[in-house]
Amino acid sequence: MNWLDLDEIPRSLWFEVLRKSLDEGFSFAVCKTSEIDTARVLLPTGSAEQQIGIFSGGTTGDPKLIRHSVERLLGVPSKPEMVLATFYSPDRMAGLQALVHGIKSRNPVYFLSLPLASGDISAEMSAGVTHISATPSQMRFIDLGVLHQFNALQAITLGGEAVTTTDIRRITSELPRVRVYQIYASSEFGQMCTVRDEKPGLPQAYFNGENRRFEIAKDGELLFRPREGESFLPTGDLVRVERGRVLFTGRKDLLVSVGGILRNPKEIEAIIEGWPEVAMCIVKNKRSVMTGSVLIAEVLLESEVEIPILYQRMMALPPNQQAQIIRKVSEFEMTPAGKFARRYE
Repeated sequence: MNWLDLDEIPRSLWFEVLRKSLDEGFSFAVCKTSEIDTARVLLPTGSAEQQIGIFSGGTTGDPKLIRHSVERLLGVPSKPEMVLATFYSPDRMAGLQALVHGIKSRNPVYFLSLPLASGDISAEMSAGVTHISATPSQMRFIDLGVLHQFNALQAITLGGEAVTTTDIRRITSELPRVRVYQIYASSEFGQMCTVRDEKPGLPQAYFNGENRRFEIAKDGELLFRPREGESFLPTGDLVRVERGRVLFTGRKDLLVSVGGILRNPKEIEAIIEGWPEVAMCIVKNKRSVMTGSVLIAEVLLESEVEIPILYQRMMALPPNQQAQIIRKVSEFEMTPAGKFARRYE
């Protein structure tokens, strides 16, 4: 086996290195070592049964190593007319699938990073990029005016996190000719479905019929069937049905017991973001000797307000909708997978 350390290669050359490797009959894997915080690519010769390791997003803690076969990874469909620019890192599932698409379609793949400025967009990107992919968290921090420089842009795909009506409307109002797609995927299952109707959540029709791919467990967890005839498997995502849509309400592994009361941080975030002075909120979990956990609401303010006023509003909520600490921040911590970090050490 031959390890290639990507830290020794300019990021702009990653795509060419991997494409050349595939041309020469290699399969490949991207992973992250626990001892050294660096992306590595494994280029073994061998059959398509070769197992690869890809780390999950690590939103709730340390990333998990997920194993896939090279055959499954290379089975990602590609469209010759699609030229992709992505904010996903190549050492995560979505970024690696973007690389595979470029390799198979013989099109360039552009890896973008935040903050995105006008000077970061080359003439080739401006004329060629047809699709941009990112997490909703990344897209919220992009100046959409800059995206007007992508003259061939047809669609923006959002994935990795729940997409809200606000996320969709912000893009369609600024870029009315650009479609917004939701990619529902995970490191464990890869891409599960694409939602193209520019509405949050999944259509309830996905849950009907004998050949349905999704079900909802009694505790509200979304289940997925990878192939027809196989069993439904847990995704870890919590959902609820509302007006013909199946909406994401959080992650099962993010539910927190505080003093014996089970709380869903995503539901608390939605309440706080409904307050007029709050532009955005992230609720994090911190271990506590006394209560097991403490919930900390980090808030990015739209307008000035005294924090004690926010505490008064918080205390008026039912106990299962309260965070114990409110903290004003100027920015949010983001994981390498492009998602907001939701756990304190």
